[in-house]
Amino acid sequence: MMFLSSSSFLTLTPLFPLLRLQVNFVVCQLCALISAFWFRLFLHPSKTSPFIRHVVATVLGLYFALFCFGWYALHFLLQSGLTYGIMILTGVEHMHKYCLVVALSYLSLCQITRVYVFDYGMYSADFTGPMMVITQKITSLAFEIHDVIQHWDDWDDWDDWDDWD
Repeated sequence: MMFLSSSSFLTLTPLFPLLRLQVNFVVCQLCALISAFWFRLFLHPSKTSPFIRHVVATVLGLYFALFCFGWYALHFLLQSGLTYGIMILTGVEHMHKYCLVVALSYLSLCQITRVYVFDYGMYSADFTGPMMVITQKITSLAFEIHDVIQHWDDWDDWDDWDDWD
């Protein structure tokens, strides 16, 4: 089953020996590079508030994900939302364990359904690759928050931060 990514650049596929999804990915990468220059010039931290910069970066990121991966990009939001909810609702003592279990379980569920339910033999821009990166980032954030809050009293004992050499 092919997912609903953009078909705006179908005219480029005969020119290059790439599939439609690969052309979409390359075009998205080029647009991201151009938008990075635009972001730096027009939304410089001295001119724009952090809130506006975060909103613009989030909207651009969501658009690029939808452009490349179609509606499968909603899995990124669902996984992030589930684990963020766990971080907010559970205590610090067990937050990191719950986030790890939920993120890995959701990633495994997506991978298994992609392999066994959808057509595995044909190429598609696989959405589970970026989900692996998101899983790693989410779980490392949960473990870092846990470690800092659990060991906050130990940080007060450090008088000289130059000992980090």
